Amino acid sequence: MLGQAPLPSLEPEGERFQSGSLRIGQFFSSPHGSAAAKPDGTGEASSLYQLSFVDASPSSGGGALADVVFLSDRSKAYFSLPTQMNYLLGMGTRGESWRIQFNREEILPLEHKTPGGSRYWDVRAALTFEAGLPGGEEGPRIPHNLKIHSRAPHHNKLRGELGAGYFLHNQSFPARFDSTGRAFMRYDARATLSIGDGGLRLFAEADFLTDRWHKRYTPANLDLTAGIGLSSAHVGIEFTQESQQMLDRDGYAAYYLLKVLVPFTL
Repeated sequence: MLGQAPLPSLEPEGERFQSGSLRIGQFFSSPHGSAAAKPDGTGEASSLYQLSFVDASPSSGGGALADVVFLSDRSKAYFSLPTQMNYLLGMGTRGESWRIQFNREEILPLEHKTPGGSRYWDVRAALTFEAGLPGGEEGPRIPHNLKIHSRAPHHNKLRGELGAGYFLHNQSFPARFDSTGRAFMRYDARATLSIGDGGLRLFAEADFLTDRWHKRYTPANLDLTAGIGLSSAHVGIEFTQESQQMLDRDGYAAYYLLKVLVPFTL
């Protein structure tokens, strides 16, 4: 799910900032399947290249987001060359415990005459939470607009979101990972547990989609991510298990993804 870069909470004295991350990843198949490399669900994904960027102003509580992802196909002779591109452009605003976001996303094939591709507009709203947990001493508070890895508080932290979204205009984005149906609603939940100084993270994400043509408010598909991350001020590494499951019919796939993350601030 794209467009998840953190937005700053409202701070009257906060200064505008630009930050983002570069991710390079490698997919690994499992006995339960592999990730698709093309929008029509064919191919076997090999490499992932992702660039995320946010331009935000804490004084207004809002910002602009951009996310672009390229996937390559393991079955091709040049398996490191992208065969699919996803991009998202969004505008969002955040309060003390909520977030609202408006997005445009496209999923495009990059090979000549390859079928598939989809595009949509959507709006998302979420409740956000953050809590300190026992396990260490409270460190100095750092303003949200400063680099998050520079001096993290020395205690365990749990952050998360519970959200719902509506596809405002969708003529082609499917509701299930086998490219059937038409996405109508989205329900999502995510949580991150930062341990100690924030260098070690455990995280999980669940993304449910409903089908406009079949019980439109009942989830038809679940994308689930569970992973572990380790990071310093300049680089991080994440290992996740990704799974996709159709909830109203038979269908399941699972695979692994290893990513190197490089954060940056302008």
